[in-house]
Amino acid sequence: MPHDEDGNPFVRVDWDIRHLRMLHNAVTFYLDHRVEEFDKTKKELPEPTEAVIEMKGTLNRMILEFNYHKSNTDSV
Repeated sequence: MPHDEDGNPFVRVDWDIRHLRMLHNAVTFYLDHRVEEFDKTKKELPEPTEAVIEMKGTLNRMILEFNYHKSNTDSV
């Protein structure tokens, strides 16, 4: 398994923009509903809210970068 410069393992996926948008939508839905769902089960949240917000921000940046490059190549 490959590692980044800090030694953390990572995976690569062969996704296109549709997959990123689906994941972004799923993360947004999860972020909006996770507290109420875990309150029903009285279980502890599996990850900190900040981590989910950070993941959503990363997906936002990836989608924005795609849109930026796509708009620049469409106008040429």
